[in-house]
Amino acid sequence: QTKVGRYEIEKTKMFDFSSKRVKESIEKSLERMKYIDYIDVIQLHDPEFSPSISLLVEETIPALLEMRNSNKVKAIGITGYPLEVQYEILKQCYQNKNIRKLVSGSFIIFDQSLTYCHYNLHDQSLFTSLEYELLLRDQEGDNTEQYHCFADIIQKNLSMGLMCAAPFSMGLLTNHSTDKPVPDWHPASDELKHACKEASRLVSSSKLSLSKLAVAYALANERIPCTLIGMSSREEVDFAANIALKFSSSSSVSVDKRKNSNADDTMSIRDKIHEDAFNLLKSCNVLTELEINVLKQILDLEKGPFSILHNKKGIKEKSMLNQWDGIEIANEFWKSIPGGKEQAE
Repeated sequence: QTKVGRYEIEKTKMFDFSSKRVKESIEKSLERMKYIDYIDVIQLHDPEFSPSISLLVEETIPALLEMRNSNKVKAIGITGYPLEVQYEILKQCYQNKNIRKLVSGSFIIFDQSLTYCHYNLHDQSLFTSLEYELLLRDQEGDNTEQYHCFADIIQKNLSMGLMCAAPFSMGLLTNHSTDKPVPDWHPASDELKHACKEASRLVSSSKLSLSKLAVAYALANERIPCTLIGMSSREEVDFAANIALKFSSSSSVSVDKRKNSNADDTMSIRDKIHEDAFNLLKSCNVLTELEINVLKQILDLEKGPFSILHNKKGIKEKSMLNQWDGIEIANEFWKSIPGGKEQAE
């Protein structure tokens, strides 16, 4: 697996979404691998930093499709922080006649979507933000509700693979959250950083591991087939693997038996997700009773450490405090580049 779109450390050379650079990058990757003549997955990386979505639709994505059609690439993925950007790219792709020709009868443009920091202890918007309309409808027409979560669009509407990354929220949700300063590059708000520290203190007061709760929670959603975790040592690999292996027993536990007997249609989507997670964590013995109770305290939006992110007045404030504005970050980046987006396009 490799990526296109983002390349150099130097800011003026960091991003290039042109068709020419896409093809050159793929060819160079194949040259480096020497004995392999195809790439399993090529990721369109950080598309929110493209000068425009039209550049992606007219140059970047057609180039990727040509590479897949020539069997130099087996699958195409898209990865980026703002879910709304991924959605808009997908929407414009399915409306573009040239792209429709390139995919012929299969009508598969992207094979998978990789999201990050949208399913963790402070942000579950991958499933809870119901703001997306269906992009493809069956021949008889779809009479379901108009708005869906992003995960539904990817998995059910477009039949794409879904991967989630950063269950630690890029370092905010680890055992070191209280004793190490947050790096300057981290885009989280001060409120979110503070809330994560409070979550770490809550867990530490019970002599438990926030890292363990974060990983266990991320893996306890059965709709997510693949979770990517950043690891830098053998100990960290063993730590994550030991948690993941405990879920193997879930195959022998009936899903129906894990369903919350108290769940009904009045429960919010978020509450249902959490109830299913708690039941799975308990039935597979992934967490102890104490760990599950502390996890419930962390996720409590009335009294838990993240409650301040959801109880502030103002819709915009409420919706953004538990995440960050990836589009604005990209806009600020281009403002710092001589010529900005116009010259890059």
